[in-house]
Amino acid sequence: MHKESGYLTDLVTRHSNAFIEENQDQPFFLFVSHVALHFPFQGPLDPPFRTEGKLWHGNERTPGKVQPDSKYGPLKPEEYRRAYRDMLEAVDASVGSIVTTLDRLELRRETLIVITSDNGAYSWVGSNGIYRGQKGDLFEGGHRSPAVFNWPGRISAGTVSDATTMTMDLAPTFVALAGLEEPSPFDGIDLSGLLFDNAPIAKRTLFWRFNNAYTGTDARSVREGKWKYVLEKDVSYLFDLAADPAEKNNLATAHPKRVQSMDQAFLAWEKAVAQRGNAQ
Repeated sequence: MHKESGYLTDLVTRHSNAFIEENQDQPFFLFVSHVALHFPFQGPLDPPFRTEGKLWHGNERTPGKVQPDSKYGPLKPEEYRRAYRDMLEAVDASVGSIVTTLDRLELRRETLIVITSDNGAYSWVGSNGIYRGQKGDLFEGGHRSPAVFNWPGRISAGTVSDATTMTMDLAPTFVALAGLEEPSPFDGIDLSGLLFDNAPIAKRTLFWRFNNAYTGTDARSVREGKWKYVLEKDVSYLFDLAADPAEKNNLATAHPKRVQSMDQAFLAWEKAVAQRGNAQ
């Protein structure tokens, strides 16, 4: 095992820049997945955290084993928000460093940059603005994340779209832009038309499921246009996101047939996913 000293976000950035340097004369794909802003909550100037032989709290409860470390890190809870902000700024600096490398090597006009996240913030350390819920929820605060696509000369600067896309759309988009043949059908769609021509994407129904082993919560959600259905803890919710993006007004009682049809659509999707998995 090779050990390196330094703040993890900075180390990942350093290796990312080195990869670009090494591959500047050929097409390349670079996926930069920072642990930040995940716990443990530590900014660049906070004390290091990890103990060899110990595990995060919640992952090891066997009597007689070493006591696990707290997954939130060594800081006091009142310092979490400050550390969370410092982590975000470190990620911002990472993006800036990578863009600077692309500029220096005159690769910016040849490179599509995509920045996004897989979920919203924990509300007790970060902010999801007006949106309800947090990471781990199927409300908008849990899974509505902005995405930035930047490609000078290809994507018009300042373009804003409210199209609902998914991270599963990235793979087919990258494959299409690379001019490659799809190795197998993707669940997502190619976003090239949206990115370059601001063309509307085809209507589709989107599904989410989250089974939280720690809380015992098994939630489901369906999105059909402006309508959002959530079933959580045996409570049904229906929201009109066009009129109520903060999900304050539950319309499930007023539209029982829509709730039923969206729940049936979820069950059909779940069955199709299981059949596909069994076929493979």
